[in-house]
Amino acid sequence: MRGNRNSTPFWLAKFYDQLASALLNQDAANVLLTKLTLDYSVDAGGRRRVSSLTTLGDYKHHYGIDLLMDTEVVGTGTAVFDATKSNILLSTSADGDVAIWQSKQWHDYQSGKSHEIEITYTKFAVQTNIVKRAGYFSTTISTPFNANRDGIYIESDGITDNSVKFVVISDGTIVSSVLQVNWDNPITSYNWDNFSVNDFDFLWLGGSSFRLFVIINGIKVLVHQYDHAGEADNVAFLSPNQPVRYEIRQTGAGSGEFTMNCAQVSTEGARNQLGVTGSSNVGVGTVKANVSGTTYALSGIKLQQSKRGVVVHVRSVSLNSSGNNKDYLWQLLLNPTVAGTFAYTNKTNYFLQTATGDVSGSPSTNTVTGGIEIDSGYGASSAPLEDIVETALHIGSTIAGVMDSIVLVVTPQSINQTISGGFDFSQFV
Repeated sequence: MRGNRNSTPFWLAKFYDQLASALLNQDAANVLLTKLTLDYSVDAGGRRRVSSLTTLGDYKHHYGIDLLMDTEVVGTGTAVFDATKSNILLSTSADGDVAIWQSKQWHDYQSGKSHEIEITYTKFAVQTNIVKRAGYFSTTISTPFNANRDGIYIESDGITDNSVKFVVISDGTIVSSVLQVNWDNPITSYNWDNFSVNDFDFLWLGGSSFRLFVIINGIKVLVHQYDHAGEADNVAFLSPNQPVRYEIRQTGAGSGEFTMNCAQVSTEGARNQLGVTGSSNVGVGTVKANVSGTTYALSGIKLQQSKRGVVVHVRSVSLNSSGNNKDYLWQLLLNPTVAGTFAYTNKTNYFLQTATGDVSGSPSTNTVTGGIEIDSGYGASSAPLEDIVETALHIGSTIAGVMDSIVLVVTPQSINQTISGGFDFSQFV
């Protein structure tokens, strides 16, 4: 069974050893054989991949850090776009330094469907006094943004174990942390400083397996698999909805760096569009849009800070204007500045907050400046229910917990208009 070890790859020799020790237990032997002969053509649920991936998040840097992304630094840490290499260089140079890149939006897990995260990076080799992490995880929103880590990632640990690791963690509690030397396939000759492509996939609801792939010679190689179902008494991590995240931390002297190149999050097959629907509107009141060319807020939404993992898509808008000369421009704006009191409160039975424009002032005190235009249109009197364009821009959160807002606004083209309106949304948990 053991054969000639001189010509046997290390990972295969390890397989022989494990299989030999498992032969006394037929169930263990069957599990081992199945585990080590699976390839990327089988998803995390053990099904053959026959469907196309549906992208939930797509992140790359052709021209810089865009609206879908956020960075945070502590001390003298830096996160800098390199136009010559189309990446973000995360670096540290002093004790306590931190540099983080994270997607602003989280990604809704589709129950029963394999969830896949692909990440790329360079300069991931172990460096003294440096920890580097890349994967699908989050922390609390307080500096230095290191508490209650939750999710799945690969780690380069130059502080404790001087090794690359594959980690699954739940709200700060390690569920599985496996050194590279102990992986099912340790790929001991792999150069982590080179451009690297990793895939993670998992089923969270069933908690079946959490797998790490590395592309070697153009092939996605399964290097380690953590089996959770039947082995633990709870889910592997607190939430399957997470952002993509890269970070570097320094403890002690020296310096460190690595890059974020690109990443994507997908679900296997079609995405479930049946979210919980809701609306945000001004009710039976009207906003007095008295000044032509001035922009007024009608209604807005943002996520509750403690529910950052929820995904919300705006679906449609409708408006109505009374009075003479009723032409107006409506817009959906991301993160505008709203004057006056425009208070967000939790919406009953939902995981978001809504705000309503001033319906008592004449004119309304909720004038609007700035913001990123997501969609717009023109109306005369009433604007019928209008579908919103498909977009990657949705409400999300910064690393420090500053929540995005989307606000429906109107700019009258004539004086003394009274306008009501609102928009519909779908919430995915």
